[in-house]
Order: sequence, then structure tokens, then C-alpha cells
Amino acid sequence: MINHQSHGVCSSSRPAGGTALAAGAQADAWRVSDGPQGLSQLRHSLEDILRTAGAAVGAIDAALLVTSELAGNALEHGTGPCQVQVLCDTDQSELLVEVADASTQRPVIGDTAPRGDDVPLAERGRGLLLVDHLARDWGVHCTDAGKTVWARLPLPSAGQAL
Repeated sequence: MINHQSHGVCSSSRPAGGTALAAGAQADAWRVSDGPQGLSQLRHSLEDILRTAGAAVGAIDAALLVTSELAGNALEHGTGPCQVQVLCDTDQSELLVEVADASTQRPVIGDTAPRGDDVPLAERGRGLLLVDHLARDWGVHCTDAGKTVWARLPLPSAGQAL
């Protein structure tokens, strides 16, 4: 199940890891609670928002992958539903994704290196490596209620290079 809320224009929202976004940034929020179906609905809704904002296809793909990975991790490793907030600032060509859950366990980039001929590559643990590669910056903000994992991505328009 997914509940989507649009907050229209946000005057100043401080990302967990940095400075405030400019006035006029589009803020959208979702409560995702049912795994694959909820993640699929989240991706479709976010894709519609980013296409409407005129984002480049490559930027949309990166945003969908990062958002899906962070929300998927929250659902798999957290407790209960997660809250996803996306702040789209086309003036600054930036997207901020924040995913909050009730777990206090910090995410860890997986070790996927082979250990020898008899030990296969890990089948899991590559998601945060992708987030680390695609995002300008990412991190974790701990709260009394759990944590928020955030990522800042470039958001060029369709006519700009990624």
C-alpha cells in the first residue's frame, strides 16, 4: 500500500545532510508499507512527477533506482512502513530523496568481493554501492524515532547533460 501526498511549494527544508533547498522546490511524500507492490507504485508516481518537471531520462532512471533501493532497504531491514520524501528543485537541478524508518540500525555498504575460487560473489549487498555511485552525496540522520537515509542527486532537465 502506498499513500502519496504532495506538499506543493516548500519554503525551506533542511536536508538531513546539508543546506536548505531554495524556495519553490516541489515536495512529495509517500508512506510505503507493502514491499514490491508499494515500491512499484512509488516508482511510477515518482517517474510521473519527474517527467512532468522536465527531468532528463538518465536523471529519472537514477532517481528511481536510488529511491527504490533506499525504500526497499527500509522495508526489508526496518520495522513497519517507511516514509519517503522527495524534494525536487529544478532551479538548482537537484533532487533530495529522504527515506525514514523506525529502525536505528545504520545501513552498511555490502562487501561483494569474491573470497576465493570456492566462494561465489555475494548475491546481495550492491544497492548502497549504486546509491554511492549515482548520488552527489548521501548519508544517515539518526532520530529519536529511528533514522532517515538521504541521497542528493543531480536533476538536469531533458536538454542538459547528466
